[in-house]
Amino acid sequence: MKQEPVKDKIIPDGSVRASDPALLLMRYIITCSLLLSGIFVVGGWFWFDWYFARSVLIGSVLVNLSFYFLKRDIDQFVNSVAGQSGVESVHRFEKVKFMLKFYARLTVLGLLIFLAVSKINVNMIGLLVGLSIIVLSVVIVCLVKVKQIYSLQKVEGV
Repeated sequence: MKQEPVKDKIIPDGSVRASDPALLLMRYIITCSLLLSGIFVVGGWFWFDWYFARSVLIGSVLVNLSFYFLKRDIDQFVNSVAGQSGVESVHRFEKVKFMLKFYARLTVLGLLIFLAVSKINVNMIGLLVGLSIIVLSVVIVCLVKVKQIYSLQKVEGV
């Protein structure tokens, strides 16, 4: 089966189609991340203790929220730039606004991690495992999707 490429990803009202491959990929990453968070928290509680599992939970909540807000900001940036084509000053303003939000979110994430380490008794390995869940989710989803693409090409004889 050959998929047709999505030509118009952004609908005139600024929303994105549900059939957009990039949007579906983001949903897979978020779903995989939530599943891995649950598995690692339960596994950490089972194999170690609640102290380790709580640290994994804190790290995974922080990184998943950060990823969600990054996704939202990227969607806003793309929609605003696509809606005003050709206006360079608007594009520059949107880029600066996006970068300021990005660095503000990164600073807040750093402060929250600092507070978690200094005020809450957390297991550093558990916290790092929790913070690594998004990276692991991206790798897993990309490997699965690449395998699907190459298996489809092999079946089609490309």
